[in-house]
Amino acid sequence: MIAFFIGSFNPPTKAHLEICLKLKNEFQKIILVPVNSRNKELISFKHRYQMLSIYERQYDFLKIDCIMNNYSYFDYRLLDILKDKYHDNNIIIGSDLLKKIKDFDNYEYLLDNYVFHIVTRDNDDVLKIVNEYYCKYQHHIKIYSMVSVVSSTKARNFIKNNQNLENILDQEIISYIRNNHLYF
Repeated sequence: MIAFFIGSFNPPTKAHLEICLKLKNEFQKIILVPVNSRNKELISFKHRYQMLSIYERQYDFLKIDCIMNNYSYFDYRLLDILKDKYHDNNIIIGSDLLKKIKDFDNYEYLLDNYVFHIVTRDNDDVLKIVNEYYCKYQHHIKIYSMVSVVSSTKARNFIKNNQNLENILDQEIISYIRNNHLYF
């Protein structure tokens, strides 16, 4: 089985890697899919790809797909392209994104055609979210509890405030950020 781990990875954190390591026994390969967004300020795709490639080099079960490099939005059609390319329909997302799926175009199509592997974030009550918005699709939602205080937002704030990043980011990613003067 293959899963698509979808996120902005702005920057990729140790929590992203921890999620992959936690789920590596579930999936033969995890495809990292960095997204673009019209509504979110992100550093260039190229830099996010380069940082993710550090993890890809370290772990043979990780692979990056660059489908989003050419798009400024994310929707079900891009997932269908990935599904056709890799012949699988598993998606890993954080519970923060689960709350927003109902706002996506054709969200019912997504929930009918994909299996969502939800990793809890920020003490979200995922069962409550599922029961409130997605009860009909429970059979396509798997929940994984994971407690982490690490986030890309926190990492960016630490960088701006010149705080210690070693508990949040891989050393190679820290070097890449500093060498390319990112997030300052």
